[in-house]
This record gives sequence, C-alpha cells and structure tokens, in this order.
Amino acid sequence: MVVTVPTLRLAGVAAALGAVVADVRCGDCLHTRLERGAQVTGWVSGKFVDATLNGLDDDELTFAGIRLRGNRDSLHRLPDGFPKRHHWRLTDELRAEVAAALRCPEAVAGQRLSAAAAHPVVIAGAPSAFRDDVDELAAASPRLHLRGRLHAGGHLHDWFRHPVLVMGAMPHPEEAPWAKELRPRLVMITGSAGWVGSSRRNWPDVPILVLLPRRSPAACDAASLIGAYGWKPPDDVPPELTPLLQPATGLEVLCVVEPEAAAEDEDLW
Repeated sequence: MVVTVPTLRLAGVAAALGAVVADVRCGDCLHTRLERGAQVTGWVSGKFVDATLNGLDDDELTFAGIRLRGNRDSLHRLPDGFPKRHHWRLTDELRAEVAAALRCPEAVAGQRLSAAAAHPVVIAGAPSAFRDDVDELAAASPRLHLRGRLHAGGHLHDWFRHPVLVMGAMPHPEEAPWAKELRPRLVMITGSAGWVGSSRRNWPDVPILVLLPRRSPAACDAASLIGAYGWKPPDDVPPELTPLLQPATGLEVLCVVEPEAAAEDEDLW
C-alpha cells in the first residue's frame, strides 16, 4: 500500500504504533517449534540470551543453565544460520517503559517484550529520524508509552528483542538468508531513498506500506515509477479495507499489487 503524506514527520511512528498494538496470532511459525538441542533465544536472569535448549517437557524448560516454568511464548527457536550475538540487558528506565506499555509487572517485562517481538514491524528509511519522532511524540503524549512500545533495534539480527527494527534500507535475501524463516507483522518503507535502496524479496507475502512525502520531487518520481511498471489495484479488496482507502484530507492512499516480474527485477528501482 502506498500512502502519500504532506510530511513524513511522525507518519512512520503513527503507522508503526498501529501495527505494534494489532493482535498477531502465530500459526505454525518456526520460532514456536521448540525441541531439545535447538538454538533458542529468550529472557533469563535479567537479560536477553541466545543459547541451546537443553531440556524440554510439559512442565518446564532448561535454558542457559536455568529451569523455567511458564512464559513459553517468550522463548523462540532461532532459524539455522542466525548470527551470533551478545547478551543484552534492558536499562531500568526502558524496563519501566516496557512494563507500562505492555501492562505487566517490571519483573516480567523482559519475557513480555520477547513474546511481543516475535513478529516485529520492520522499517526501512532514516532510522535516526524515526527515533527522534518517537522521543518527540513520547514527550508530548507520555500515556502512550511510546519508548516501550516502539523501542527499535537497528538490524534484522535484533529480531526477538525489539518490537520494531529500523534500518536505512532493507537488505537483499542473500545478505540474510535466515530471515525468510521469520515473519514481520508489517514491512514499512519511509521515503524514496529507503524505497530505492531496499529489497522487496525477503517476505513476498507480507504487506508493504510505503510512505512518500508529496513535497519531495524524488518521492513523486518513485510514485510515478510504481504506476509505470505495472503495479495495479488488487482484483478483490476485503470489505474491511475499503474505508481505509478513503482517508481524511491530507492523505492519499493507493492499494496496489506488485507484478511478479517487477519483484524479480529490483534494478528497476
């Protein structure tokens, strides 16, 4: 879906917030297939840890030398080839923000964050601008707990630790082949630079939201190319989506489907 806005300021934050609070149900996701000997990630002893799952039965798990009961949804199997990474702690301030955002005690904020980060929003385009917008809106509306809801990692390999992953451009599948085993809840591209530099082949079945500012000539060129290369409205639009395609004044929304040939030839962009 392509949305043109008068300015990108706060637009990405608003869209990400809507996606993060939406309910997502796992089906037969790879990260839920826990078995002894698998590499997994989760929250234990005050930090995020990647380790081997040493024990598994109906009542408890043995992970990173600790026996755990409950919170099974906060432990995730990592896909083969997932990069090695260091343990990571939440700061006290961020833990309080996460607990407030997820409406849970601070003692289990890490587990709840891990569970919520199984299907993050993946964003390409101006990471620093996104973080600045989060800070600005969080200061103006503290009740939204935006720093907890939209705490962002900066790489795909930050998966399972953040509800949002924001980077300058989406890498090509060859750069992160393990990512095809995971599924974001939404892929969002902000601005023409993020659009031109990003691959769209990582998750072909995941919706892409493209935000383009109408004041930018480069954004106008990108929007024109979308039409020139054969992107067309879908044959069937779900009834619940129809009202969203008729937004308030100041927004223009175009719901289009990418031709298969265009997806295979990303040099066009």
